[in-house]
Amino acid sequence: MTWTEALPRPYYSTYEKVAVEDDWFEVYRLPHEVYAITEPRHFQEVTSFLILGSQSALLFDTGMGISNIKKVVTALYPGDVIVMNSHFHFDHIADNHRFDRVFLFNEPHAVSQLQKGCTPAELAYNVLPAMFWGDPPLGFNPAAYAIPPVTPQVVEDDHLFDLGNRTLQVIHTPGHTRDCIMLLDTGNRILFTGDSLYKGALYLHFQSPMYGYSDLGAYTDSMKKAARLAASLEFLYCSHNDPVVNPTMLHAVVQALEQIQSANSVDERTDAGLHAYEQEEDHLARYPFGEFSIIIPAAKSRAD
Repeated sequence: MTWTEALPRPYYSTYEKVAVEDDWFEVYRLPHEVYAITEPRHFQEVTSFLILGSQSALLFDTGMGISNIKKVVTALYPGDVIVMNSHFHFDHIADNHRFDRVFLFNEPHAVSQLQKGCTPAELAYNVLPAMFWGDPPLGFNPAAYAIPPVTPQVVEDDHLFDLGNRTLQVIHTPGHTRDCIMLLDTGNRILFTGDSLYKGALYLHFQSPMYGYSDLGAYTDSMKKAARLAASLEFLYCSHNDPVVNPTMLHAVVQALEQIQSANSVDERTDAGLHAYEQEEDHLARYPFGEFSIIIPAAKSRAD
């Protein structure tokens, strides 16, 4: 079964859809003045979140750059918008160059990748025909797909973004990459999880300049840190697949990680498929846990 056979995803029908001119994007109004800006016709199925305050708004990631997300954002909110990237991966930062103020966690490799940008050769795998549901937008040329460089402003753990009547706190959650963060909206009981958690394949196998450096131990610590917040949360807003997830998933991921790293028997598979990226598929182990799976290097899965 290919990823497109399950499309369109049924969970989108449970959210309030907002009409936008660019049909590459689908936009949904979520509780507490948040818009989910989704790109469901690409394999990444990435979501960027426009979070509104009384004085300004924050865009959590800028998507793939396959079409112009700034036009969508401006139509939804005409005021001042800043960008905070959940991490430096291409599918979250490609339209950074369209915005004046872009923030990233202060991690040297991640900062250097934004300053460098990405070339068509580096991104070619991600715009193969198999990555699209239907055709790309009119005028998009996969052979020329590139990400312009930007110089971000950097933030540290616990940095606060004040949007007026709303404050967002940076929570550093390394593991997927070293610079991964979540955003905590205490007042509205929301945790924006970025790529640290969502329903689907959770990638912990990256070891390259393009995709960064994953760390199973750091990820386990990050998930335990996030799970301690679960009782105070109403929603997880996630950057891939279903945008709204119950906070109890934080505990489920911690339990899964503990199973993988213990002597307990767990189902290990090697069918990573499109999830492999720059790794050989037979060098990876995939552990399925119902609504999510965890992908790590096979050698780590057998260590001790």
